[in-house]
Amino acid sequence: MLTGGDEVYLRIFDFFYQLLTIVLIVKLCAKCFESQFASFFAGAVYAVSYITLGFAQTLQGESFTCLWVVVLLDLMLSEKRNWWRLIAIGGIAGLFFSLKFTLAVVIAGVFIYELLLPDRKKIIKKFLLIILGFVLIILITFIPIYNSLSFDGFSKIIKYLSFYSAMPPIDVAFIKMAYEKTGSFFADNYSLLFVASVSIGSILGIKQQSSSRASRLIRLSILFAACLFISVTVEKKFGEYHFSRMLAPLSIIAGYGFLMIFQNVLRNFKVRTIPDKTIIVLLFLASLVFSPLPRWVNLLQAPLAKIKGEEHYDRLFEKERAYDFMRLQHKQVAGIINKNNTSDEKVLVISTGANRA
Repeated sequence: MLTGGDEVYLRIFDFFYQLLTIVLIVKLCAKCFESQFASFFAGAVYAVSYITLGFAQTLQGESFTCLWVVVLLDLMLSEKRNWWRLIAIGGIAGLFFSLKFTLAVVIAGVFIYELLLPDRKKIIKKFLLIILGFVLIILITFIPIYNSLSFDGFSKIIKYLSFYSAMPPIDVAFIKMAYEKTGSFFADNYSLLFVASVSIGSILGIKQQSSSRASRLIRLSILFAACLFISVTVEKKFGEYHFSRMLAPLSIIAGYGFLMIFQNVLRNFKVRTIPDKTIIVLLFLASLVFSPLPRWVNLLQAPLAKIKGEEHYDRLFEKERAYDFMRLQHKQVAGIINKNNTSDEKVLVISTGANRA
């Protein structure tokens, strides 16, 4: 509604929001990693992995978490452990709770990290300041529901969510589904190339001296990625966009790992024989094929269709026998309702699949 009913403006907002996230990732990595290439790779991995989720899986609630995850990582790694930074750390955790209750699990990661620091002086005071920030932000963000009418609507939403969160039941079928969905996301959507980069980055980062900034960033990113994955499991929902909350810490680890892979291949490539070099080149091309890049190329058809005109864009999301690709039909239904509506109210027909930008 804030964008006048044109979804393109929403996508423009998302573009700049995610661009800011990328800038923060690059700046944070530049502070911690010796090579600037690792910072570039981290930003590139985030950009590609987010965009290639597709139109229906982006601009979701989880899409807004990564920027604040990066800010939280920066605050946690700061050498200056003054009181306002601790309150700010708790405040960001509170912001996560306000955005989605299950995201509050991040505060557990904060406490674990603080307990693992060599200097545990005044740990109780630190925890109290973090909790203070956590509670303050929740109280501030919940101001709209202090109104009785708003609270009534909010309570009804909570009642519905309590029912929704209970589905599906936890049984053998759920465990099988969770395993399959998680494997499908990381192997297909996130890609084997990025998974390999995360694995190598994690191993090499942990092996470094724990006091180094690079190792601290990798370890903290692993901790937050694990906490965010736990929040996905608690929700019992395994759509692609549910995993997008993990993209920032994973991209930081993958950027570091990708640099290590690249440097190792480049170093050995020079001394290899022609047959070996041929195999390396073929493996490199195969890794690109099994990366999200082909999907990114495929997704370009939507903005190109929008440039050609509204009709081309509408037809792109109108397919027979596809319940979530009925953009033209949905627009026609909304048009008929609005045309025959005698009041000042307007009807907006929304579908995740059909109304894409």
